Amino acid sequence: MDAWALTDHGSGNGLAHAHTYSKKIKGKGRKYRQLYGVEFYFVPSLLDWEKKRAAHFEAKRAKNEEGKPEQVDILAEEEVTGGLVVEDEEETKTVDADDADEWKRRYHLVVFAKNRTGLKNLFNLVKRSYVEGYYKFPRIDYNMLKQHSEGLVVSTACCGGLLASTSIRGEALKKPFEQIQRELQNHTDKFVDAVGVDNFFLELQFNKLDIQHTTNKHLIELSKRTGIKTIATADSHYYSPNVWQARELYKKLGRMGGRSDDMQKQVLPTFDELKCELYPKNAQQMWDEYLAHKDQHDFYRDTELLVKESIERTHDIAWEKCEEVTFDSSAKLPSFNKPEQTAFNQLLDMCKKGLVELGLHTKPEYVERLKMELDDIKYLKFENYFLTLYFVFDRAQHRTLIGPGRGSGAGSLVNYVLGITSVDPIKYDLLWERFLGRHKACLDPDTLVIARDGIKKIKNVATGDEVLTESGQYNRVTNKVVSHHFSQIKIFAGGQEIVCSPNHRWIVQRGDEKIEIRADEIQNTDKLFLLKSHTFV
Repeated sequence: MDAWALTDHGSGNGLAHAHTYSKKIKGKGRKYRQLYGVEFYFVPSLLDWEKKRAAHFEAKRAKNEEGKPEQVDILAEEEVTGGLVVEDEEETKTVDADDADEWKRRYHLVVFAKNRTGLKNLFNLVKRSYVEGYYKFPRIDYNMLKQHSEGLVVSTACCGGLLASTSIRGEALKKPFEQIQRELQNHTDKFVDAVGVDNFFLELQFNKLDIQHTTNKHLIELSKRTGIKTIATADSHYYSPNVWQARELYKKLGRMGGRSDDMQKQVLPTFDELKCELYPKNAQQMWDEYLAHKDQHDFYRDTELLVKESIERTHDIAWEKCEEVTFDSSAKLPSFNKPEQTAFNQLLDMCKKGLVELGLHTKPEYVERLKMELDDIKYLKFENYFLTLYFVFDRAQHRTLIGPGRGSGAGSLVNYVLGITSVDPIKYDLLWERFLGRHKACLDPDTLVIARDGIKKIKNVATGDEVLTESGQYNRVTNKVVSHHFSQIKIFAGGQEIVCSPNHRWIVQRGDEKIEIRADEIQNTDKLFLLKSHTFV
């Protein structure tokens, strides 16, 4: 497959990982499109939801005549672990026609970005869902979606979606087919109003769940009546069909919560227990799933073309509707520079003060170590990073307990004298170089290096390329982070600045002869030739 949309439940926590692996895939020269999305928890109106939630707890308090501590409602349909939501398929695929606690429901809605503006709006929706719609799970509604709709594509999600639930519960309540369709059209009108008709899609899936086929039946009819396009998707909870058993066992262990009586009863899950296979499917696998169920349901008659177009449209959205979404992934730090004093000088003064307060200013080894660390920090332009850490930890220690130091950060004397850590690195022989140092400085992405197939900027070097290293040999690039053991050479010639690695070879005219030398051997009197064009600089 050449495209994939990652849509974690309720948050974009997995998107950084997707971005990292997308770069690796494209670095190998493959055609690939990563779509960044979220499967949001959705309610039609957050205002109505909040009112019903407040009324529910008010009623509970009124019934609590004996003044006993209120018992918290357990909405344990899904496991929440480490800030992530682990989907429990049982909850979203169970028919419940009872509307008594409607406020507890939260529907799934797939939203992904088709450009950079959409990505920004996606992140805004995630943020607001936690601030304005959070009760055990974050939520958005129609109004919030409309306010941040630019650059977004929306689809109706799995059997846990609003339109799927309307179909499934409508049939469970024995509602007439036409009534269910009217309710679906009402929801559709609101989504179209929020994001536009060209950015809203009805999501078909194919598996052996009866409620999935009930959903498909209504969505196919809805598409015929409204003209809203359908897409075919594969709900994916594990990466490959051969790991289904591990996933099922993981779910059982999570729901048991370590209760020994249940543990003793459990055996490994069997394939017969598997209600649906939830792995990413390519076009052929999607078509095969459709054919496997086509003859079992009358409403699939004469839908071959519709399903074929739905499968192809899913691919076309990735490559025709969506752009290559790029973003600045560098660290975002505040700037502490002031007209009267630079950020580095502020850091210098604070370190001097800390050294004196600790009584270490009379010990040469501490003074020299501090000078060395500050020299590296200035070279690497990391002063704003350390100032940011100082103010964060200074604020935190007045509100909570903080640890003595974690990882290689405890090897920094600057951290110690600023109070960021409470471990003396010299006393315990801890290395500054484990934490930071010039040797870890990355090259400018425009730095020139020599590959077997010619001169390249380091940002254009791909995994698999062979580049000339300091040893004088060509070595194959196995990872794009290739710069940690290099330092930069800046050459100023002909009114321009050229950045390259020290071992970059140049042809220069020195006196009456042309010679090939390393960049770190260039003299001010040399005349440079560009290797590609052999023209003077």
